[in-house]
Parts: sequence; C-alpha cells; structure tokens
Amino acid sequence: MKEGVQIRSGSRTGKQNSRHGRRSGRRIRSARMLFLCVVITVITMACLSGFTGAGVSRVSPSRTYEVITVQKNDTLWEIAQSLYPGEDVRAAVQEIMQVNGLKCERIYAGQRIAVPDAGR
Repeated sequence: MKEGVQIRSGSRTGKQNSRHGRRSGRRIRSARMLFLCVVITVITMACLSGFTGAGVSRVSPSRTYEVITVQKNDTLWEIAQSLYPGEDVRAAVQEIMQVNGLKCERIYAGQRIAVPDAGR
C-alpha cells in the first residue's frame, strides 16, 4: 500500500445511506398519510354536500304545504294514500320524506311533518 493513503471502513458510508433510507421512508409514509387524509376529507365533504344526488330537491318552490301532527299508528304510506287516493303512493311518500328531510319512512306519534296540500 501507498503511504499516506488511509483506507476507511464502509460503515460510515453505510450509516449515511441508512439514515437517508429512513428519511425517504418517513417521507413516503408522510405522503401516504397526507394522501389518505385528503381522500377521507373529499369523501366526507361529498357525503355532506349530497354529492350522490340524493339531496337534489325536486320539490316545486311554488307548492304549498300543510303541517300535520302524526297520530298513533300512522305511517307515511297511509298519509300519502289518504292525501292522494288513486295516485302513485311511492312518489308521494318520497316527496314527503324529501320535504321533511327524513332518511327513512319511520315517523312517530306527535311528530309534525309537512305534507303537500291535497289540491297539489
């Protein structure tokens, strides 16, 4: 060997590489976590804003509504059928649910709900 030339062990270089490897691993994990948070936020906002179209109102703004108090054993189907005999009850039930912001057809005695005037 030549004099004055020092041979260094590769351990220092190895430590530097592993440190950089840990840093890039952290960056990748951080980027993945950020991406996951963004995706969750977008999905949450879409659900809250009615992105699916379920929140789109088809109710005519010129239509008038009457507020009724639900009686014991009443159902939305019976109410819709009594208001619109001979018509499509499904459409009336959907409209009543939409106007009142109901997510299901369950109603309770004493509950006050808006129903379209029978004159439509």
